[in-house]
Amino acid sequence: MPAPEPSPVRVTWVRCGATDFEEAANSLRVVSDESEFGYQLMSQEIAVPPGMIPIVHIEGQIDSGIITIGLLDEKRARWIGSRSYDQGPFQDRLIFDPGRNRSMTLVIANAGTKEKSSFQLGPARVVMTPPTKDGLPQSELGDQGWHVGYSAAGEVMDVGDGVSDITVGDVVACAGAGKANHADFIVVPRNLVCRVPAGCEMKLAATTTVGAIALQGIRRAACQLGETIAVIGLGLIGQITAQMLRANGCRVLGMDSDPVRVPVYYVSKLARDNGVVVCQVGEGADELFFGYPHWKTALRLQHLNDLPVPRFVKRTALATLRSSGSHRSFRYEWLRRGISDEPIFWGGAEAFTEAHKKLLLSQRLRRKFKTYSSWEPVSEIFVRFRERAC
Repeated sequence: MPAPEPSPVRVTWVRCGATDFEEAANSLRVVSDESEFGYQLMSQEIAVPPGMIPIVHIEGQIDSGIITIGLLDEKRARWIGSRSYDQGPFQDRLIFDPGRNRSMTLVIANAGTKEKSSFQLGPARVVMTPPTKDGLPQSELGDQGWHVGYSAAGEVMDVGDGVSDITVGDVVACAGAGKANHADFIVVPRNLVCRVPAGCEMKLAATTTVGAIALQGIRRAACQLGETIAVIGLGLIGQITAQMLRANGCRVLGMDSDPVRVPVYYVSKLARDNGVVVCQVGEGADELFFGYPHWKTALRLQHLNDLPVPRFVKRTALATLRSSGSHRSFRYEWLRRGISDEPIFWGGAEAFTEAHKKLLLSQRLRRKFKTYSSWEPVSEIFVRFRERAC
C-alpha cells in the first residue's frame, strides 16, 4: 500500500527587512525597505521528503514596485529558484527542483530597484508531490518560459517506442494543454496527434484543436438531423460549432452573454456594405476615438520626437531611466521607440511594455529575438490602416 502524501504546509512569515508588516485575518500587508536585493520576509524551514517535489501556492497584489519570491536551499546560502512580480495581482505556483536539499525556505526579497515596494499576500501553502514521468510537475511558467497554447502543427523529428503509424518527416497536427505548446520542439502523446492531409497549409493545420473542441461538443450532445440547437457563446469556437451544426442539417439559435456582441456585428456589416471602413467595433471602440489621458501624452511625445534632437541625448536619457529601475515603464518604452525609429503611438490599448513581454520568453528566445520588438508584426497592419484611413 503506497504511503500517504504529506499534508500541505501552511507558510508562516518572519519579518526581515520590511519596514511595515501588518497582519490581518487572511492577508498580510508589507512595505519593503530600499535595499537592492535585501530579504523582506522569510518563512519557517520547510522539510522536503526524499523523492518529493515542493509546489508553492502563493497569491497577492503588488501595489507598487517589484518583488522577488523564491526558495533558498537547506543552508539558506543559494537560490533553488525564484521569480519576480511587477505591479498588479498575481496567483502562481512555484515549482523548482530541490535537488538533494532536504529542507528549504521561502523568501520574499527586493528585485534590484533600490526603491520601496508595497504589496499584499494571501495565505501561502506548500504541497509536496512526486515528480511525473517526464520530470517536474507541469508549471505555467518554468525555466523555459510560458507553456503557452494547446494547438500546434509541425514536422515529426522522432517517435517513441510502439508508435508505428507516424514516422519521421510526417507533417502532423497536435493538441493538448501542457503538450502542444507554442514552441520550437514539443513532445506530444500519440493519441493527441494526427496526420495533416496533403495540400493543407501548416498555419491552418495548427488550428485543428479549436475545430476539434467544437466537434467534440456536437458529438457529446448527439445532435440529430433537423433538430433545433442553441449555441451559447458566439466567439471563435461558438461560430465553428454553429457552422458544423448547420452543415449537419440542424437549425441553430445563437445566444451570447455579451449583450453587444451580436448587434455590433450587424451594425458593422451594415456600415461596411455602405462603404464605411470599419476599423474597430465593440469593446474598446469608444476608447480608440475618445482615448485615455496617456494617449494624448504619447501623441505629444510623438511630435517632440519628430524634432531634430540628437540621438545621443535620447540614448543618455534611456540609460538614466534604465539605471533608475524604470526600464519596464511606458516612459522608457516610448523613448525606446523614438530611438528605434518606431511610432510612439500605435493605437489601441497597450497593457505591457517590451520589457514585460520579454519576461515571457526563455533566455534562448530572448537572445534569438533580441533585435525584434512587437512593432514588427504590428507595422504592416499600422501602415495598411493609415493608407486606408487617410
